[in-house]
Amino acid sequence: MKRITLPALLVLFVFFSPTNEQSSAQQAAQKEPPSTEWKKLKEGVQVLKLWESVGPKWPQIAILRLSVEEYEDFLEHPVDYLNDHKVYPPEYPARRFVRCHLAQLPKKVPGKQSGECMVTLLHDITSTSSGTSSCNVQF
Repeated sequence: MKRITLPALLVLFVFFSPTNEQSSAQQAAQKEPPSTEWKKLKEGVQVLKLWESVGPKWPQIAILRLSVEEYEDFLEHPVDYLNDHKVYPPEYPARRFVRCHLAQLPKKVPGKQSGECMVTLLHDITSTSSGTSSCNVQF
């Protein structure tokens, strides 16, 4: 009986020991980055809401991709623009906007496409947004 005990314990140990192998579905889930896609809000306006995918929940970070015409509208009334386009959730609308560094409107050159501007936004839980922008964006 003693001869069987040691091999039996060894077999049970191997059988019940945890494995470090993961299923292929678990491995695929860990390797794939979260989906980040531009959402079209209207013609000339796209947003990437990072808190919905890869970014932190707070502060909320968003990137606006705007035509020059839309960027001009944004510069006139940033708080209204952000709320009208529903960039943030309705329970946390923009109430104040702090301009960190906003690019000047690009000069229009006849016969040349006007291009795009990009605005990076940081929105905190007190509904204060801050933004920086560039109109020398190439995609």
